[in-house]
Amino acid sequence: MNQQHSSPRRAMLIGLAACTSAALAQPQPAAPAPGARPAAQQRASTVLPATDGGISHRRLSFPGADGKAVAVDVFTVDPAIAAIEVVALRPPGRSKVAGAGVGVTEMARQYAKPGRQPAALVLSGGNILSVPDIPMGGLVVNGSEVAPFDRRPSPALRQTDADKARANECRIKTEAVGRRLGGVLCVNGPKVAVRLSRDIEAAPAAACRHAIQSLPVVVHPADGSNGICSSEALPSSTAAPAERSVACVTADGRVHFAITGPTLLYPLAEWLRSPSGLGCRAALNLVGDYFAAAHFLPGGKAEPVVVGNGYAAQASMIVVRGR
Repeated sequence: MNQQHSSPRRAMLIGLAACTSAALAQPQPAAPAPGARPAAQQRASTVLPATDGGISHRRLSFPGADGKAVAVDVFTVDPAIAAIEVVALRPPGRSKVAGAGVGVTEMARQYAKPGRQPAALVLSGGNILSVPDIPMGGLVVNGSEVAPFDRRPSPALRQTDADKARANECRIKTEAVGRRLGGVLCVNGPKVAVRLSRDIEAAPAAACRHAIQSLPVVVHPADGSNGICSSEALPSSTAAPAERSVACVTADGRVHFAITGPTLLYPLAEWLRSPSGLGCRAALNLVGDYFAAAHFLPGGKAEPVVVGNGYAAQASMIVVRGR
């Protein structure tokens, strides 16, 4: 599940959790350099900072597959205080939708206009098809399925790994998810969860008030296990590091949105689920590479915190506002 820059205006993002694939994207000339972010200043701790309207921001780091520190910006949301919503920018079949083709920075500006409740945090949403503003998976907005859920089963794995034990591990992890787009970030007011697509696909709009379907499942919601094949982190792997945007939920109901520097998913999943990391009980990869971005405006501050490319056109976004 990797991304690399290639031809202009195309992005083919992210394959199965058990396998690796390449994704293509080219930054727009006027946009800031993708992935630009300050270096990590501290390692994760179990002590959360005071929240600003239910939202806090930390710059941390975790060990990558090569042992070197990977920078990560973590936005922690208490959904009992701050409302999490999904915004669909261009559902399939609609040629023009207000806001289509914009990035998180422009969306934050739109919410700041008179008559609208400002958004404290705007994040990139789910995976994107080859046209930058078309969503790959299902979207639920305000109780309506505005983009159809992908209900296809996971494709069969090719056993290219000489180590049969590792190949079997990948097969088990893929079957445990069971769908090509295996996970859903499901929001019901103050209750937020990462769920398997197959568990809610019969009626996603009934199960979630807001939802984004994506892949891969990074931390499995059933048992908190690492959802990524360990072979991804081996020296022989063809996986390439990429920026990531991940949503994870902890046992106390908080939601962490993490945007990383270039990393493989396996070490990221290990850090997300570790008690010395973020302690996530379930986590879902949302989008990656050029599209992983966040725009955060702390209360009382004139200047926003922008992580990644705030101008990259998105297919969907996650908006967090005060209740």
